[in-house]
Amino acid sequence: FSYIAKALKGKKFLDAFAGGGRLSFMASKIAKTVDAYDFAPEAKQMADIISKAAGVKNVNYAVADSESFRPQNAPYDVIAISGTLENLDYVDANMKLLTSWLKKGGLLAIDCPHFLNFRGDVYNTLAKFMGMPMTKTDQRQVNTLFINELCRRFGYKLEAQAGLSYSLGWGDLAVTDLAERIPHAIRDRGLKDDDVR
Repeated sequence: FSYIAKALKGKKFLDAFAGGGRLSFMASKIAKTVDAYDFAPEAKQMADIISKAAGVKNVNYAVADSESFRPQNAPYDVIAISGTLENLDYVDANMKLLTSWLKKGGLLAIDCPHFLNFRGDVYNTLAKFMGMPMTKTDQRQVNTLFINELCRRFGYKLEAQAGLSYSLGWGDLAVTDLAERIPHAIRDRGLKDDDVR
């Protein structure tokens, strides 16, 4: 949030695929208006509970996907896609819509896992060579090359990159995640532990 806070002050913000609205509510303290959407009704229910408890009145939350969302406050000064780009079935279609809603010279902030690391190497090896089920997050490499190509296709200029949570890619959290996830993947593939030793 700190990376986009300065750009949000007094501006119009869209939180695309907002989930429970955590980013929306942080932005509501400094942005002029906040629109948010997510396709899951449960996400809006969570956002409504938080909104009521915190007394937030400037977050407009809709149950929608990009195609059905009605951007009433467009063009937006800032649009954020947090933890979603790696999961979308139709990246280009979503990007086209989001770009059409962004003010010229506005900021599109993308937050996503980067799997060019130890954890991603293991996941992709298991998925591609052993046929183990892994999520789209583990298989779509949203990395610098992917983002640069996206910028080229949609006319964006990459201004900055920041890294967080390195332990999830390289350290103790990566090992913990592997230890928890791999047995489930083995089970879902219908294998026994002895089959992969």
